[in-house]
Amino acid sequence: MGYLGTATYDAPYYKERQTSSYVDVGCTITDLEVVLAAPDDMATRVAAADVIFVSGGNTLFAVDRWVKIGLVPLLRAALERGAVLAGGSAGAICWFDAGHSDSA
Repeated sequence: MGYLGTATYDAPYYKERQTSSYVDVGCTITDLEVVLAAPDDMATRVAAADVIFVSGGNTLFAVDRWVKIGLVPLLRAALERGAVLAGGSAGAICWFDAGHSDSA
C-alpha cells in the first residue's frame, strides 16, 4: 500500500496512526513523501501500489502540491490500471473534482 501523507505535511505521527492497523495484518506500507521534494522514484512507487491511501488533513495543500510536482497524472494512471484509491476526510475528497472542505 502506498501512503500519501501530504495533507498532514508528511508528519510521521499521522502516518503511524493511519497505517498501523494495515501493518498489523501484514500490509507493506510504502511512503510517498512529497511535501519537501518529489522523490526521483515517484512514478515507480505509484505504479507499484495496489492501494493508495491518502491521509486526512489539508485538502487544498495536498492537491495543490500534487499538481505542482506532476503527481496527479500518476494517480490517474493508478486508477485506470485498477488500483484502489482511498483515504479519510481530505484523503476521500481529494479524488473528486469538487466537494466541501474547510481547508484554507
